[in-house]
Amino acid sequence: MRSIPRVGYRVRVIEWAEMEKICEIRIVNEILAAQWALDRLDEQQLEENVARCEREIEAGNTDCIGEYDAAFHEMLVRAGGSERLLEICQNLRRHMVLFRAESFRHLETARLAAAGHRRIVERLRARDRDGVAQAIRTHLEDAKRFIAQHRAESDGEN
Repeated sequence: MRSIPRVGYRVRVIEWAEMEKICEIRIVNEILAAQWALDRLDEQQLEENVARCEREIEAGNTDCIGEYDAAFHEMLVRAGGSERLLEICQNLRRHMVLFRAESFRHLETARLAAAGHRRIVERLRARDRDGVAQAIRTHLEDAKRFIAQHRAESDGEN
């Protein structure tokens, strides 16, 4: 949102090219947070989040997947121990969720997101620094791909 003197506020529209950059920045920041958290993270909360999300998906309920996704990423970044990095990542995720929210309604997208979270937890549990980085990169690149696909489908309907 942007303040315009003597007019009010205007919602700022994020273009697709900017969203792609936001995704790239998120990848770098979330990898950093996960690597900072690697030696002190208790994966139990992340595991519980993934298990609850998977149960909802199997029940056909995709309405809450965005909330599980947001909670997963927030827990992961928070475990990195940097309030500044958490603030940055939350801001980036808020921008991206404008594009992402509708894609979660598709069961295939929800399953892919949960599988990405599952891989991240497995690599964290194994204390596999390179594997965690690759799992996060793959997960967020998959998200970008599904957002683009959903966007193209929506544009085709109009």
